[in-house]
Amino acid sequence: GEVKLTGMVRPDRKMLTYYVDFTKAVQTRRLTMGVADGRVEADGEVIYQVKDMKVALSES
Repeated sequence: GEVKLTGMVRPDRKMLTYYVDFTKAVQTRRLTMGVADGRVEADGEVIYQVKDMKVALSES
C-alpha cells in the first residue's frame, strides 16, 4: 500500500478520528483478506492516509 504522513498526533490535539473504507475482500483457501483505504484526522486535519492496506478477516 501507499502511506502519506502529513502531520503528527501532538498533546494539544483534542480529537482523533479514524476512517476505514473497505474496497474489496479477497478469499483464499486459508483466509479472507480485506483491502481498504483509510485516513486519520486530528481535530479535522488529515494527518495520515493509506491506500490498499490489507488485513486478515475472521469471525468472532
